[in-house]
Amino acid sequence: MLRIGNFFSTCHHCEDPVEVGKGTTGCPYCGAIYHETCWEEHFGCGDPKCVGWKMNAPKEAKVETAATQTVTTQGKVTDITARQVFSLGWEKVRGQLGFFIGLQFVVSAILIILALIAERGYSQILTYLIITFSPFISAFFGAASLNIYIMAHDGKKPTMKDLFNAPHYWRLIWSSFLVGIVVSLGTVLLVLPGLFLAVALTFVPFLIIDQGLTIRAAFTQSYRASVDNFGKVLAVMVLGILLNILGAIPFGLGLLITVPVTIMALIVLYRTLL
Repeated sequence: MLRIGNFFSTCHHCEDPVEVGKGTTGCPYCGAIYHETCWEEHFGCGDPKCVGWKMNAPKEAKVETAATQTVTTQGKVTDITARQVFSLGWEKVRGQLGFFIGLQFVVSAILIILALIAERGYSQILTYLIITFSPFISAFFGAASLNIYIMAHDGKKPTMKDLFNAPHYWRLIWSSFLVGIVVSLGTVLLVLPGLFLAVALTFVPFLIIDQGLTIRAAFTQSYRASVDNFGKVLAVMVLGILLNILGAIPFGLGLLITVPVTIMALIVLYRTLL
């Protein structure tokens, strides 16, 4: 059963109708929709054709304390190549490509308008406020956009209204500041340590926005997962950079597609490793 208008589907486990957003979850690999109870009871995806079908383990158990949050994960599928990551990322984006292009356009338009207002200098106070708060505004929309991509990846149906929802925003700001300092110090001392730390801390914003981890826990989880799969994470990052360079060649128009695919590919990798 599949009724696109109301975004209905059929749960592969119980074969009953399932509606996105109402006690449901999506397979992070193929996007199939399940009842949350069925997903947990049967330990993941029920489609043998999906790479996620190999994930035969209980849902991540999260134990949160006042100081930190620890995530215990069992049975994660990690034998996925960079090519497969981008292929899955494209499959996730393709069905909602118009929405993601519109999302980029709206965010870019807002930031460009603010920059033009500051440049015209209608008011010194207004110009000062825009220049001062532009980094925070840009970071807000970046966090909200990442949250939207995660929602779409997990089978939910985000809207433009979600662009004004940035979970754990201030925690993300502080974590980004700390990541910048750590990577910069590593680069100043020796270039390679900086590059290593940039890869190792790739998933910090994902963990904070998606799981609400503390900064310390996000650093720890990202470092462990990335270092254990360093070559894979590096390959995905390099492939993403090359893809976006190609996307920028035709007057930057290709970025409207390559940027969403790259972001979604990173989320696929994040879901795979964490």
